[in-house]
Amino acid sequence: MRTNLELFVLAMVQQGLATPYELKTKAGLSLGSTVPVLARLERDALVKASKEGARRSRTFSITAKGVKVLTQG
Repeated sequence: MRTNLELFVLAMVQQGLATPYELKTKAGLSLGSTVPVLARLERDALVKASKEGARRSRTFSITAKGVKVLTQG
């Protein structure tokens, strides 16, 4: 069972908010709550992270498994 925050972050990633900073600025979420959620979603293979870029930034994309969970959630 996913929390509401996990489902919300998953939906925002599906809509194109691909970084924790975008989730902060465009969705109004704090970095302190989104970074751990993204880590859990990545661990569960619901999102996939890119390789680290400048200043250790990574972008996230939703996986097929993530889409399935989102439609069922």
